[in-house]
Amino acid sequence: MNKADEIIAVGKITGAHGLRGEVKLSPYASLDGAEWKTVYVRTGKADRPMEVVHVRSNKDLLIIELQGFGDRAAAQALAGSELCMRRGDLPALAEDEYYYADLLGAAVFTDDGRDLGIVKEIIPTGGNDVLEVKGPLGTVLIPAIEDVVLEVDMDKARIVVHLLEGLVDGEKG
Repeated sequence: MNKADEIIAVGKITGAHGLRGEVKLSPYASLDGAEWKTVYVRTGKADRPMEVVHVRSNKDLLIIELQGFGDRAAAQALAGSELCMRRGDLPALAEDEYYYADLLGAAVFTDDGRDLGIVKEIIPTGGNDVLEVKGPLGTVLIPAIEDVVLEVDMDKARIVVHLLEGLVDGEKG
């Protein structure tokens, strides 16, 4: 598959908006400049293609009108689903920005070489994202902030972090 055709998650549908069948999307990253044509609603493992009629911003959310969804109940049924797009329809990222899909599965090591495990989930918190890493120490939650995430090497699917005090039970940073 061509990398531009890869389908990646860009946000979570949080519910319906209004009475006309629009959905509210909480985006994982800025989607300014995205080409809103066909999107994919991920329910379980299936990606269901849908045509976008209109997109607008509303505070930190995007309000999206999808073709074929004319009422609130139909839109509400999509709540909790992830919205996905073709990578080629997404805006270019700055050098130090990554899509969630790029980080999932990356190996995480401390700056002193300890293996923390693999990124299993990314939790958006509003202030900063949190990497949920599962490995030899169990589940470790790593804030995706400059003081902690030192290096992201996408070619090697590797992330190097500096553990601050309290991030791992019983360890000092």
